[in-house]
Amino acid sequence: MKITATPTRVGVRLPVTGVAATAENIASVARWAHDLKFTSLWGSEHIVTPLAVAPRYPGTDSGEWPFAPGTDWLAALPALLWAGAAAPGCELGTCVVVSPLYQPVLLAKHAATTNFLCGERLILGVGAGWMREEFQALDAEFTHRGPRMTEAITLMRALWSGEPVNFEGDFYQVRDVQMRPAPRSGSIPVFCGGRSRAAIRRVARMADGWIPDCRSIAELRLGIAALNEECERGDRDPASIRIVFKPGAAFRVTPRDLAELDTLGVDDLVIDPPLRSEDLEGCLPEMERVAELLDRRS
Repeated sequence: MKITATPTRVGVRLPVTGVAATAENIASVARWAHDLKFTSLWGSEHIVTPLAVAPRYPGTDSGEWPFAPGTDWLAALPALLWAGAAAPGCELGTCVVVSPLYQPVLLAKHAATTNFLCGERLILGVGAGWMREEFQALDAEFTHRGPRMTEAITLMRALWSGEPVNFEGDFYQVRDVQMRPAPRSGSIPVFCGGRSRAAIRRVARMADGWIPDCRSIAELRLGIAALNEECERGDRDPASIRIVFKPGAAFRVTPRDLAELDTLGVDDLVIDPPLRSEDLEGCLPEMERVAELLDRRS
């Protein structure tokens, strides 16, 4: 089992959705997170949303899409860059960008620019996506999206090296190009989402971290067991994979939860304080409550 050397860190989801998604609110949450010593800030996105969603939404128990037509959604990378200016000590992560919706050279450039401007703090969390209508609106192929994401990660890492790139894949071909400026570390950490067996296999094979769509610690425990199995098959040390638990707004963390996450080897918990009101009612008190739990733990 993966055991972390340090207790589970805690980050905060930014208000990038709905009536709370304003420049002022993003900056406020980022400043509060920085002052309260949270370690990371996270943003999700949908590029467009259909007026009606046919598929079953994996993020709720009922399978119903919880966002009404007309809901505001900000793009994750610009929102993180804005937040990063207000919270210079926090990592910045996407949870997640649906990479098959993007041409990978363009996504690599946007990520590299964000990483450069924020001082090398970016984590690029990517997922294969589930909303067929969004793919159709962007004229993106819905089938084979998992293999396309896998290949895109390989291509983006080659581009982030800063060296000349010649890439010949099943889906993407790039010849005699170079992308600068390159990350000083040589790459940008890529975390993969999802908890299907195929998604977990991809994490074990190539990801720097894992952001499963688990809504409870019980679900997460099952996912970690599957990840450990895939790591053993691939002869990879599971400790090399950073696990980010993002359970959503219904999860109200307790001291017992933190202790259990430590035992499971979870590296990061992303809390989702109240962010759905225009004035962020209840957000700061919940962040202060969690910060107090962390102070007592240390």
